[in-house]
Amino acid sequence: MTRDKGLPELVSAFQCLRDSYPELRLLLLGEFEEGDPVPAWVAEAIRRDTRIVAPGFVLQTAVYYLMMDVLALPSRSKGFPTVALEAGAAGKPVVGTRATGIIDAVIDKQTGLLTRIGDVPALTQALARLLDDPELARCLGQAGRERACCHFQAGRVWQAIERLYHDLLPTSAVTTKARTHVRPTEPTWLSKAETH
Repeated sequence: MTRDKGLPELVSAFQCLRDSYPELRLLLLGEFEEGDPVPAWVAEAIRRDTRIVAPGFVLQTAVYYLMMDVLALPSRSKGFPTVALEAGAAGKPVVGTRATGIIDAVIDKQTGLLTRIGDVPALTQALARLLDDPELARCLGQAGRERACCHFQAGRVWQAIERLYHDLLPTSAVTTKARTHVRPTEPTWLSKAETH
């Protein structure tokens, strides 16, 4: 849990929404990181607010996606976020920022909603929109599931990486031995999410 992941904005948005949605809970997975600490008021809010659930680091995240209605991903900068694909595979819509990486994982108004980086009112509004419109949330989540399962299957990703390596290597470097296919096992988040 870091400042760069947009935790101050997320906690602020939650505080704006909590009184209007009595059943609303904020679920935060992970540990606080010293390298990019959140402001003291954010850490204090997480510790004190009984409606913020923070179990810490978890090894198996699949069950937590099933508890969510929406995945919030308000990062200020990001590589390609696997978490958005995991949420999609679980049929959950994503509210994220237009940060590098997130714009590649979430299609605005198709698999989720994107907001400007650091814009707490826009983040609050996007979350409220999905809380107020469960049918829209369901449709975005279903589209996210279809996209994750169709375009990001492990075998398809491995083949694309293999093609990239073959394109980058000089032809003489690609030998029969180099073409030996060793594939890791299917990621547990996709195989488990597909069964729900």
